[in-house]
Amino acid sequence: MLPTSIHFPDCSQGSVEVAYGGFATVWQSMHNGVRVAVKVFHVYMTSDLDKLLGEFCREGVAWKHLQHPNILPLLGVTISEHRFAMVSEWMDNGNIMQYIEKDQHANRPMLLVDVANGLKYLHDLQIVHGDLRGVLVSLKLIFHASHLTMKANVLINRDKRACLADFGLVTATSAATRAAAQSSQLSLLSIDSLMPFTTGVSFRWMSPELLDPERFVIPAQSDVSDRPTTQSDCYAFGMVIYEVLCGHCPYVEIASDILVLNAIIFFFFFFFFLKP
Repeated sequence: MLPTSIHFPDCSQGSVEVAYGGFATVWQSMHNGVRVAVKVFHVYMTSDLDKLLGEFCREGVAWKHLQHPNILPLLGVTISEHRFAMVSEWMDNGNIMQYIEKDQHANRPMLLVDVANGLKYLHDLQIVHGDLRGVLVSLKLIFHASHLTMKANVLINRDKRACLADFGLVTATSAATRAAAQSSQLSLLSIDSLMPFTTGVSFRWMSPELLDPERFVIPAQSDVSDRPTTQSDCYAFGMVIYEVLCGHCPYVEIASDILVLNAIIFFFFFFFFLKP
């Protein structure tokens, strides 16, 4: 099932856990003297495990063959009996928000152009990122800073340029999760955490049509869907612009993600439907 071209040897021995999230754990490991990031996805043994891994394998193959200066290279994929992991280069400069906080003189417009170029490259190939953000949490006082490294997917490489990671993974995971939930055959560590479209952690970066597809349906779409699109990617990019230029996440003045959801729905409903 896994092409030899993307197979990567197991390098879990001696790994150090650096971040933990709802659908994966990130480990720092070594391979041939080089530091790498190993993202291990949380799954339990089920009769539908092959279906879930098949989704990730397809995403891995697509990611492996992408070549762009603003796309994080995928080194390969490792699969054991009940373990699935993607291996990429370790980014010493961290994510974009960590970097600009550390370097007050960072060229923020240049970094945003990098993000735009990487996103355009994906969209030109009909690839939707689906989970673009600079940082996960709304208040550092609530979540430990290590979680920021895990979920942020705009990273800074050794040349101090921004590159995108994790594109397509949430879409593949949520699709597999939906199908499994309907058949009640798949057991995951946390179905809700694997589907950010139904949890509060991503509300701040999500476009209104993902939050309430029936009310904010995109006219060009023939059906009502909460699956991410190139349009929702562009909305998320707008939120990343806000993050980078302002230095904090969207709606930072609102602590509760549920209240953020209500605020977004109310604002767009008022703007589009209730204005005179």
